[in-house]
Amino acid sequence: MEYHKGQYYIGPLLFLLYTIDIQNCTSDCSIKLFADNTNVFVHGKSLDEVIAKANKSLALLSKWFTANKLSLSVDKTSYSVFGKPDDKKHNFTLQLCNNDIKQVSCYKYLGVYVYDQLNWKNHIKYVHKKLLKFVSIFYKLRHKVNSQILQTVYFLFIHPHLLYGIEVYANTKKSFLNGLMILNNKLLRTLQQQTLRTHTVELYKNYNTVTIPDLHDYQLCNLVHKFLYNKEKLPPAYSNYFTQNYAVHNYYTKIGMICTYIAAKQL
Repeated sequence: MEYHKGQYYIGPLLFLLYTIDIQNCTSDCSIKLFADNTNVFVHGKSLDEVIAKANKSLALLSKWFTANKLSLSVDKTSYSVFGKPDDKKHNFTLQLCNNDIKQVSCYKYLGVYVYDQLNWKNHIKYVHKKLLKFVSIFYKLRHKVNSQILQTVYFLFIHPHLLYGIEVYANTKKSFLNGLMILNNKLLRTLQQQTLRTHTVELYKNYNTVTIPDLHDYQLCNLVHKFLYNKEKLPPAYSNYFTQNYAVHNYYTKIGMICTYIAAKQL
């Protein structure tokens, strides 16, 4: 515990212990905590049901904040509605600590921009903008270091941005990914000092990597493979994430056979 300018500050572990019981203050929603970032998820069969649950949960959360002598920045708090297009046009208000919460169509959750239409266009644009600055850097760098270092640079500064959250953001129309795929091809071509005539297959083969759609499929297959054979490598939240066929019926469905084939092919 530290003391600064008349206030006391506790460390990360003590803060987690102090706030962990927030999940017990209401049963009408799912509360997810990450450091000092708290997210509340409410679902229901109708919009009216969701609004009622949300306002009830927010009232209980407001009491919890007061009881634990914690303040909440309402200006930084917002909500989004996931559902039918007509639901987003419905006029309603959500309140926390007697203040209206603003509605947004897109917000950043653990580094991923979530759009209420769930098409991931905003996050793809975010990744594209982040990687675009490397084009000129790589163009100048390619003549100053050897090819091995250039390959290492790609996997240090480009590949992690593509890989983070790819299981969700790449699950969209291929046309939404085209701009990011073209940029990735350009970065690979620049680092490998190849001409426009060089086929993209060769670019990925030289670096022993795959395109964004294939990388998305591989990561999903890797997740399913761990769930089936190496659950200890997954966080506890994934222990019951999937429901296997035998738990529902005795038929081996076509989708199940396809998933098995893809997993065997990729892994």
